[in-house]
Order: sequence, then structure tokens, then C-alpha cells
Amino acid sequence: MEKPSFEPISHDGRHDSLTNLLAPPLYYQEIDRELARLQRMKIELCIIRIEIPNSTSQEEILNFSDALTNTARAEDLIARVGEFEFGLLVRGDETVIDKFITRIEFEIEINYACTIVQAGEVTLELLNRLDQIALTRATTTLA
Repeated sequence: MEKPSFEPISHDGRHDSLTNLLAPPLYYQEIDRELARLQRMKIELCIIRIEIPNSTSQEEILNFSDALTNTARAEDLIARVGEFEFGLLVRGDETVIDKFITRIEFEIEINYACTIVQAGEVTLELLNRLDQIALTRATTTLA
């Protein structure tokens, strides 16, 4: 029996139909906007890629997306960018990321990578650089 696919689908081009998180096209557009703001305002930004186990059920994907949403601040961007992959753009440095990961209230083993956005970087360069970073394993637990 073939495993069901929970690939991100967006009916409006803006939000993932399963989780209602940002869809990849809107997420990438928002990254462009934040990179422009970084140039003007000299703010610190970090981008995070989170992968959850491929054995995760649809209900667990929904629960994990809720946990991310509940952990994030209002200014953080959260997207579902793959079947079992999420992207976040967070204002702050790497210490903010460490705190963010430990605050996720969901019992699951995740793998994540993060990097600080560099001045003058464009979205594609940033995403390619993030993809080259080795994933770190973390186990988040219910508080």
C-alpha cells in the first residue's frame, strides 16, 4: 500500500491548505521583503529549516504546525515548504533560534539548520547556503 502524500498544496497561492502556514511562494516573497528591510534598518535576521520525520502523520503535521505557531512571535515568518519541512525567518541572532527550538511544545525529534542572514544577500543565495548547512538533531518535548 502506498503511503499518502501530504505535500504542501495552496489553493490561494498564499497559504498551505493543510496547515494554513505561509505557502512557499509567499514565504519567498516575504524573505525578499525582509532582506530589503535588513539593508535599510540594520536588523539581525536568522533563517531556520526544520525537518520532521517522514513517518509523521497528517494529524502530527497539523499539531507540529500549531506548536510552531504558538512558539513564534508575531513578527516571525513560518511556512510549510515541503511535505515534512518547515521554514522560519526570525528577527534576532542565533541565541534567539536556540531559545525558539527549546520552546517548541511538541514531542518529536526534529532536525534543523539555521544561519544568520548576511547583508547584501539575495533570497536564492540565502536558501542555497541554508541547504548546505548540516542539520542539528533536537528533541522537543511537551512542557
